[in-house]
Parts: sequence; structure tokens; C-alpha cells
Amino acid sequence: MSFSRTCLVWVLAAIAAGCGPTPEEPLLSLSPDRSSFDGKTERVVVRIRGWALGGIPAEGAVRLTSPVGHFVEGEVVTLTEGFATATYVCSPEEEAACSGSVRLAAEWGEVNATTQVYIAAALVITPVTWEVVSTRTAAALLAIATSPDGSAWAVGERGAVVQLIGRQWHVIASPVRTRLRAITFDMAGNPVIVGDEGVMLRWLDGALRRQTFPDSGSFTAVAVDGDGLLHVGSEAGLLSTLVGDELEAKLDLRTPVLGMAPLDGDVWASGDGLLARFSASQWMNLPMPLTAKLTVVQSGSDGLWLGGERQGATSVTGVVVEGPNPSWRSTLLPEPVKAFAEVPGVPERFALTTAHLYRQLEGAQWKAVEVPAAGVAMTSRKSGDLVIVGPAGFSLLRK
Repeated sequence: MSFSRTCLVWVLAAIAAGCGPTPEEPLLSLSPDRSSFDGKTERVVVRIRGWALGGIPAEGAVRLTSPVGHFVEGEVVTLTEGFATATYVCSPEEEAACSGSVRLAAEWGEVNATTQVYIAAALVITPVTWEVVSTRTAAALLAIATSPDGSAWAVGERGAVVQLIGRQWHVIASPVRTRLRAITFDMAGNPVIVGDEGVMLRWLDGALRRQTFPDSGSFTAVAVDGDGLLHVGSEAGLLSTLVGDELEAKLDLRTPVLGMAPLDGDVWASGDGLLARFSASQWMNLPMPLTAKLTVVQSGSDGLWLGGERQGATSVTGVVVEGPNPSWRSTLLPEPVKAFAEVPGVPERFALTTAHLYRQLEGAQWKAVEVPAAGVAMTSRKSGDLVIVGPAGFSLLRK
């Protein structure tokens, strides 16, 4: 697939807004202040400062010009007490010349000022198309993950376990018929699968072997930390750690654990109104970034993503939360979020909701992508790849 970088604005030349003029001459400065990109149009807020003879704040009309793009306020803005702002917009999608170095100019009487911004070429968005591929099982698949060797493993109802190698699914013999809800991989790259009735499946001697912890209830989430310790979350709200062959309860959250993922050696867990973190050998309750039911935790290249739903006065919306550094940031989507995926090597993310698939390119807004059918879980194995599973019998593979 082909991508160029999204529009980035760099200040190449500007007069610092805080620098005062000499009292002997009038002065005008023009400097970019901040920028944003919505996927189609770059917006740059520019600051205009003016001083009259003797260093007095300037008043009056300033004429703005640019060889491409335009200013939202028009060609003229008014200095008030020596200050004004304007918003410059340039859309590479609409104007081919909206690329590279662009010089902006301002004129106040006989005094002029210029600055330059750099706008990269338009982002080329490759359409997402799909191939429907049989999973070779009649069971609904509930969770999927990519192994270190690049294959995808999916698990689900009635003990179903399948592995995607290339573009073909292979059924893996399972020793259980219980529902399997989550999958991860240990430090050796072998699958670890958990599910109802305290079932845990580990890979040993070329096959899945069963361990059962009936006193722990049904497992809903699993992750491995940077030291290789295996952590599980349960429907009863217990966060536990596997020590040898024993599962030791570490924290009782008293509400179901719904998602779990590693990040920078630690492990994070989420649920309905809860967020917890395993760090420095202990689990800790954390303040929620917002009031929501967070059913998904996914580690990405630049931090953690939390997804789920938020109950409004009259409707339920989806929520995407990114963080934690430098701070948590949230975005609303029309439907509850069920899964995330990040495509390796390109600035492309996907969020799967109860009804749609959304794509985000280099921090731009989430845009809906057409899919033949709704899914439950997804993963990405390599650049340009995306795999969605859910309804019994078939999966969606990105072409």
C-alpha cells in the first residue's frame, strides 16, 4: 500500500511574537502559532503583531496574501492594540500547488512581513477491500491475536481454536468445549488461551494442554508482562498472577475485568468503571480517565488505547481513549468499540464497533470504512494487513 506523510507544518521563518520593536521605526511580524490536519485540509493559525512609530501598538487594517490556499477571515484583518490572528487553510486534495514551501505575507500601510510554512504532499489513501475466507469452524470466534511468528490465532465458542497462516485457516485440536474468551503469547511465542470455568490452555510438546482453576471462575482476559509473568482477569473481578502452577489472586475489583494488555513491561486491565495497572510487582487501582465501560485494552506504538462505551442521557456511544502520556485523550464514535488494530509500518489504525469499522490515518479523524459484515475481533499481522473474525464460519481478510 502507498502512503505519504500527512500535512505537517514547520515554521521555517518567523519573528517571535514576544520580541518588541525598536522605538524608532514601525514593525510588523507574522508568525505561525499552531496547526491541525483533518485528513483533507491543513489549518494554520497565524499571529500578527504590529507596532507604530515609537513602539506604540498598531491599529488598523492588515492585508494578507498567499500564492495558494486562502485565509478564512478574508484578505483583510484588523489590528487591535497591536494584535490580530488569522486562519490559513490549504487543501492538497483540492489544489495541487498546496504542497511544499508556501510564503504568507502581510502588509500594514508601508510595512510588510512574511513567513513560510511547509506543507507536505497530499495523503494518498488506499481503499480497503476485502476477501471473505472460511475459518473452517462453525463456531463463532471471540478473540484474535498475532503471534511473534506472524500468524494469527483466533479462539471462541465451543473450545474453537484456529490459526491463520498466509491466507488459510487451520483448525487446532482443542482439549475443551468451553467458551474461550482471550488469547496472548508467552515469552517463548507460544499461545496462552483462557475462557469459562477457569480454563487455561498452554502450548506444550506441540499441542494445547489444559489447566483448570475452578475456584477462579470464568476468565475474561490474559496478558504477559515484561518479566514473563502471566496475568489473568476474571468475570468475578479478580486479577491474578500465575506463579509456577498456582494462580495467586492479587486484587479483587468486584466488577468484571473486560480487557487486558501489556505496555512497556507493565500490564493494564479495564472494565466497567475501572482501570488497573500491574507495575513494580503489584496491581493498583487507577483513576478512570472518564466515566465509561472500557471493554478493550490495546497497546500501540505510541501508548495505550482503551475502547468501549459511554452511556448518555438517551443513547450509548462508543469511546476511544488514548494515553497515558502526556495525558489521556478521548474521542467519541457512534457505536460501542469492540476492538483495535494498528497496521505495522504505516500510520494506520482501525477501530471495530458493533456496526462499523473506522480508520484513522496519522492522527486525523476516524473515518468509516465499508465492511461486508460486522465483526467481533481483529488483528493486523504485517503492513497492509487486517483480519476480522466474528460470525460463525467466515473471516474478512484485507486484500
